[in-house]
Amino acid sequence: MADTEPGPVDGTTFDVVFRGFDRAQVTTFITALVERAERDQEALRAAEERAAGSAEEGAGHGGVVTKLGKAVEAIVLVAEKEAAALLATAEAEAREQRERAAADAAAIVAKAHDEAADVRRAHDEVLRTLTRVRGLLGHGAVEAPGPEPEAEDEESERPGSRERTRASGVPMARQRTPAPVEAAS
Repeated sequence: MADTEPGPVDGTTFDVVFRGFDRAQVTTFITALVERAERDQEALRAAEERAAGSAEEGAGHGGVVTKLGKAVEAIVLVAEKEAAALLATAEAEAREQRERAAADAAAIVAKAHDEAADVRRAHDEVLRTLTRVRGLLGHGAVEAPGPEPEAEDEESERPGSRERTRASGVPMARQRTPAPVEAAS
């Protein structure tokens, strides 16, 4: 049984046989390609001969081809001048946009520097105020407010139940042990 595989040119397919493609099909296809190439080559030669003949006829008809060539040349020159003008305009607009963008960026950076300076001044003012408050309190460190003192209960009177304190002297939160649960009988 032969499978069909698509060929590389024009979607031509060849049957796949035991040891490759069917030789007769391949030979027929290559022969057809060669004949087509020869026909195309002949058509090209004929077109070149007709073009050469037309050029000779044009020269003999008062230079119609020459006049046409000059008109095309004039059109191309006008198009080149317009393209150069458009390019110059686009470059100028691009330059202006870059300059505006640079100016905008510089303004944004300047504003950011001003805002940073304002933040630094506010920070310095807060530090000066904190230093004055520390001086008024009479010690080097301002303590954070701690929890409100609770009423003394039985646990606080037991030995070893004193609240532990931080280095700053502020009491740490008490760790309470859960009350024992009585077993139901």
